[in-house]
Amino acid sequence: MAPAGSEAVSPLCALAQAALLAAAPPVDPAVAFREAHERYLAGDFEGAASRYQALLDAGLSGGALLYDLGNAWFRAGRAGRAAAAWERALRLDPDDAEARANLALVRRAYAARPPWSRPEPLGERVAARVGDLSAALAFALPWLGLWAALALRLASRGRRRALLGAAAALAALLALGGGLLVAAKAGELRAPRAVVVAPGAPLLEAPSDALRPFLELPEAAPLRALSAEGEYLRVRLPGGIEGFVRRGDVELL
Repeated sequence: MAPAGSEAVSPLCALAQAALLAAAPPVDPAVAFREAHERYLAGDFEGAASRYQALLDAGLSGGALLYDLGNAWFRAGRAGRAAAAWERALRLDPDDAEARANLALVRRAYAARPPWSRPEPLGERVAARVGDLSAALAFALPWLGLWAALALRLASRGRRRALLGAAAALAALLALGGGLLVAAKAGELRAPRAVVVAPGAPLLEAPSDALRPFLELPEAAPLRALSAEGEYLRVRLPGGIEGFVRRGDVELL
């Protein structure tokens, strides 16, 4: 028997707690949206963000929901969380000009600092603005067009044959561009994007708290997560600098 005052939980209690959680009513989207909106208007921005997050945790999604979540976090003074929400919104809707403008706003303050003075590679920047399906179509359609043009060219003569040859060459160039875009999207799987969500997050040369940080990362800074080592992530900054950060200091996208 556990001593008096012990925090040990019996298996029976654990089962009872699990049953209570399973019996908890699901989140009503209409109620949660209304509560989030009311809290936002009342100035309770963290409360609004928590209600928006509850909707996401319940399985709802969408660029508008993530955009509202980012606005709530931004007004609550959490620029990193806001940037992560807006980046997620742009993944769903790369043409969301408001989310892109807000994201640029929170990153403007440190954009000229040396570690970020070099922009991300062009392919990565283009890939960030294109959805997965659009990238796949950008490769597949020209590729199919290339083979169709070549097949028709074999049965053609004269001027039409020359036109189909030019069409095949154009399709090949477009397929090459689409292939590079798909490769860039695949690179996001190998090195996913991340955002710093803790102000002054230390960047270390090795995964150890015993080391002094050689940089402090500003909140909302974009990163690439290269690998995981225990409680740390090896990351790469847009300027090419690599180091280690604590998992809790960043949010993977």
